[in-house]
Amino acid sequence: MANCALIKITKGSVTARQLESEFKAQEGPNSTWRWFAKKISENTFQMRFPTAKKVEELSFFTGMQMGTVPDVTFKVELWNPNVGAKSKLETAWFRIFGIPLEKRNDKKVSFVASLVGLPLEIDKNNLKRWEFARTKIGCRDITKVPTVVE
Repeated sequence: MANCALIKITKGSVTARQLESEFKAQEGPNSTWRWFAKKISENTFQMRFPTAKKVEELSFFTGMQMGTVPDVTFKVELWNPNVGAKSKLETAWFRIFGIPLEKRNDKKVSFVASLVGLPLEIDKNNLKRWEFARTKIGCRDITKVPTVVE
């Protein structure tokens, strides 16, 4: 998503439509690009640009003033996938016991891990070696994960 960016309004307030009109006016009347701004939070919008180079060029500036709405300033930032997240995902490695060696594979280990949280990674070196499988699981609060899940 290199051609996606975050537009942060630093002064004033605008709607998504006004933001779209601003970039449309900058590109000129011959541009066929469809500008679309999606409001993520109070002063933050997500916008897709025609090229990743355009995002890089605009993110260099610390602030810009809108031409169509003069009392508004904004900053273009590179896309961050964590924007709008409700909380940070904590991760930890867990041992899963009780899966027979002949039945142990990525899919089954992921299924068991999904009973606790979000399976992120499986230790493939350990998958067929020991009496347990190791997997990295993401969840909101590691301290609330029970010691035994059946």
